[in-house]
Amino acid sequence: MLRGDPGMGASTLLGDIGAASIADGATVLVASGRGPESSIPMAAVSELVHGLPAAARAVSGPAGLLAALTELAASGPVVITVDDVDLADPESVDALMFVAHRLGRLPAAIVLARHHEPCRLDDHEVPELVLAALGPADMAVVLSGRWACSEAVVDRLTELTGGNPAAALAIAESLSDAERRGDQPMPDLPSPGRAMVRAYSLRMRDLPDSARRALCVAAAEPTGELAVIGAALRRLGDDPSALDAAEEAEVVVVSDGRVVFDHPLRRVTAYHLLAPPSRRAAHRALALSLDGATDAARRVRHLAASAAGPDEDIAADLELLARHLAGRGQVRAAAVAWHHAARLSSDPAARSRREVAAGVQPAPSLGLAALTEAERRVARAVGSGLSNRDAAATLFLSVKTVDAHLQAIYRKLGLRSRAELAVLVARAEPEDDR
Repeated sequence: MLRGDPGMGASTLLGDIGAASIADGATVLVASGRGPESSIPMAAVSELVHGLPAAARAVSGPAGLLAALTELAASGPVVITVDDVDLADPESVDALMFVAHRLGRLPAAIVLARHHEPCRLDDHEVPELVLAALGPADMAVVLSGRWACSEAVVDRLTELTGGNPAAALAIAESLSDAERRGDQPMPDLPSPGRAMVRAYSLRMRDLPDSARRALCVAAAEPTGELAVIGAALRRLGDDPSALDAAEEAEVVVVSDGRVVFDHPLRRVTAYHLLAPPSRRAAHRALALSLDGATDAARRVRHLAASAAGPDEDIAADLELLARHLAGRGQVRAAAVAWHHAARLSSDPAARSRREVAAGVQPAPSLGLAALTEAERRVARAVGSGLSNRDAAATLFLSVKTVDAHLQAIYRKLGLRSRAELAVLVARAEPEDDR
């Protein structure tokens, strides 16, 4: 049994197994479970037998299937693959288990793939290969086959999707080149595509409308603070107890004053299950519920997400936030605020000024003093024009160490290119080196 959440690659791996088996001379019988056919007895088995010789296709029941497969295996290896077996009709599942327990020493194998819970096969002891979530390094390899994504974007996609490669690819496809490079901020909760939303919404489809609205509000607030989410729900005319149904469905866990989704993609899906006007209403309610002295940044971001179009009042608030963040040395966060301020500007001159600020805000402003001594040596070497390999040789370091230092330098100083690093090194003042 290949077992993994939708999008983790179980179906792809199953197809590869079938192709490799055919290449090795085996007869491969293929079927797939389908929700609409789950009430039709032996629907999946009837698809399987299409791969049998014409005389053997009229099998009836598990015993007939076993007899046909035994005869087929007498002339060579047989591999049965069934995708989405958790959606197959119960009679077909029982027939497959009947056959599996009686194939004995025949040159035959049954490989199944499942994606959902629960499954009729839970009553049987079937050896499983569970497909694990990808980490950032593996996700970078997956994404690099199609796009050039910055390290920060890869990390964010891995976090948003819980390491799901199909969802990460779908989100990356929806981004602009600038967003993939990290030159512009990506949306906080981008859609993972219809297929992923459909797959991860199974537990939510039968929930009451009030519970789905509550989940959307909870998804929109990244901290998961129950007090803030509850206040926003009351502003929308809902009761926070609407989350009880979602908790019973094991979509979220409410504990220690936090609402935590069972899977990162469930959060993204809960957000995109509602139409854009409802999502904007959720952000507006959350913004109005954040009235603490330290809530300014969160409040303005929710207001930005609540805007259906240009809004100069929100843009002005975002500009104030950008200046505040820049003053505290948070150059990346300030750049994001400038970007949203420009996006929501209704005045062309203000938009142009904010776009310029968004472009220059990430530029180096902290100086070499923000770096460790080892990082400063690497910064000077690379900033003077040396390649990573030449810098490594000059500093008696490995190329891998130089690469790691450069990543830290770019992250700390908000740099995007070697050219920006060269400018910083050229302009460095003596106090930068202290």
